[in-house]
Order: sequence, then C-alpha cells, then structure tokens
Amino acid sequence: MAKIYPVLRDESRVAKVLAGLPLEWVGLGPAPMPTGQGMLYLNYGQTSTAELWYAGDANTAAPITQFGAVKYPYESITFIQTGTTDNTPVIQRMHPEYIIGDGTAAMVTATIRASSGETGGAEACAFYKLMAYYYKSTGGTLTQKGTTVVLGSFEDDSSWNATLSVDSNDVALTITGDATDEVAWYISLRLFASLS
Repeated sequence: MAKIYPVLRDESRVAKVLAGLPLEWVGLGPAPMPTGQGMLYLNYGQTSTAELWYAGDANTAAPITQFGAVKYPYESITFIQTGTTDNTPVIQRMHPEYIIGDGTAAMVTATIRASSGETGGAEACAFYKLMAYYYKSTGGTLTQKGTTVVLGSFEDDSSWNATLSVDSNDVALTITGDATDEVAWYISLRLFASLS
C-alpha cells in the first residue's frame, strides 16, 4: 500500500499578492467564506470559478462582480513512498486534493529514486527526473501535450522504468520494478497549475 503525503499548496501567498493589500486584510478559502467586517477573500472552491469576495459586515460575504472570475497559479507537492514486488507496472497518482481545473494548463515534474538493496534484494538502484505538460478542457477532459521529457535518469537494471501519462482522466506516474526483487520507491510529484 502506497503512503501518499500532501505537502504544499501555496495559494495563500499568491492570493495576497494578487489582491495587493496588507496581509491582514486578505483571507483565502472555499465557500462559504468566513465573514469579517471590511475583509477581502479569494474564494477558490474545488470546482467553482475563483472570485474575489468582500465581507461588508460581520454577517455577509458576496462576490465583487466588477473583478469577475480570476485564475491564479499554485504549486503542490505529493510525496509517495511505495514498493513493487515484481515487474508488473503500477500507477501512482497525486494526492486527490490536488486538482487541475477545467480550461487549465498544468505542468507536472516527477522526481523518483528506487532501490532494491533497501529491501534485502540485489544492490541495484534507479533515478528519474521527468516533466510532462497537460491541458484539461472546459469539458473536463485531461490530455497530455507532447511527450514526457526525461530531464535525467540512471538505471542499474534497464528493465526498471518510470513514465508520466494520463489514466482515467488523471495524471498518472507508472513505475515498473524488478522481476524477482522487491523495490522501494520514493517519489515526489510537483504540480504547477492554476485553479479555475
């Protein structure tokens, strides 16, 4: 069973820079927004369009229509610790909290190290640094743009592999281990996208 760790979702800093206001004046979160007199919020939600909201008093908050819908960038990192016991390809995914919004372009960078020596097998290892580009249409269909770029790789055993693709309308990292030895995999998936 893979252990998946969500690490970073740096929206707060971006929201505050976007608003261009003193930090204590700006909040961030999904609807329903917390209310506070004279406060601005960036309402991003998980599936709705991001909007600037203004809480005019202690009890109400509503979108500022003149600003319209906004998109802003965010980065997230998912750490995955898992293992393979044979050479059957296994798909790994980002933490489900991290989504690519409809009508949005995204870039995913995968950093991977693998070792069979750590699990008592042959002292073999592999390293991969991959990058892939994606676009999710306004209808919600995710496609990969171009081919996966291999920024760097090393394999003691050429039968091991790691590649980025699309599976079930989701970003997928497929890892392939050793035919006879258990392999320990440590993976970092970094998503750079904008929430729509």
